[in-house]
Amino acid sequence: MNNTINVKQTRNIGDILTDTFTYIRVYYKSLTRMIAVYVLAPLMIGSLMFSVSMGQMFAGDMQDFAASQDSPFLGMGLELFGGFFFLMIAYLLLMGVIYQHIYYAGKGKVPDNISDFSEGMFSKLMRFIPFMILLYII
Repeated sequence: MNNTINVKQTRNIGDILTDTFTYIRVYYKSLTRMIAVYVLAPLMIGSLMFSVSMGQMFAGDMQDFAASQDSPFLGMGLELFGGFFFLMIAYLLLMGVIYQHIYYAGKGKVPDNISDFSEGMFSKLMRFIPFMILLYII
């Protein structure tokens, strides 16, 4: 079975889906491990902070939020801000892990060691940080 994927060929939607599921079937162990190492923690923290702050807002526990707080970034507002921040970090790390994994898969060997896998990944992610900051502000 040929495990290389030619990116530069023209494909229709069916071919793209077939290649995507073939890639996942071949590399699911290493891809899952790297996503769990890099993405799972900020995703869990961000979703927990976001869900708690939204739950407080919808439950009505903060009826007098504006009257009891001097700054809108304290309490629920800060928690909501932090939740968005961690979710954006998780999204950035997911992009980096997938990009790095495809990069190594194109070379033919995906390293099992975490330090070998992350070599050069964060310097490539630095290109996306201004975009992510702009997206976060918006």
